Amino acid sequence: MMTRRLTGISDAIESITALTGRQIAKHGMRRDLILLWGEANSRNRLFPDVLPALSSLRLARGGRPGYKLGLLSNTQSFDLDVLRREGLDLLLDDLCLSCDCGLLKPDPAIYGLAASRMGLAPEEILMVGDSRPDDVEGARAAGLTALLLDRTGKSGEGIRDLSQLAGILTAS
Repeated sequence: MMTRRLTGISDAIESITALTGRQIAKHGMRRDLILLWGEANSRNRLFPDVLPALSSLRLARGGRPGYKLGLLSNTQSFDLDVLRREGLDLLLDDLCLSCDCGLLKPDPAIYGLAASRMGLAPEEILMVGDSRPDDVEGARAAGLTALLLDRTGKSGEGIRDLSQLAGILTAS
């Protein structure tokens, strides 16, 4: 489901049914699933640090241009309205989504595609993500620098929120 465009949760249910050969037993259950997914999707929100941190990174500082920003995500195609609703799409130079390119992290090809779309060499990119295998190890294998976003702090490495990025980038 994350490597091709689907029109919505209804289309996703059809896809799952076709892949598994299993049907939803009760007639009303399909409708209930669709309604529940829509309700859950409408509640999606960004973490409070996201927009301020990315807005700050976009700004030019001391004669230096702001940073290019992109989103590289393994995602299905039918609940992305949160990007527009929250205003994230306005801060990004590119969206490289698995559902559009047919590739999934940690495949090195998806990082190469994202770099190309941003007009940058892999070594010019800092990948920040919350999955060690997909976002950190996958990015490093593709030649990018990577940083773990560990909001819980349990790993003892990386950063806890995106507001820390500006200081890290300024120091490097």
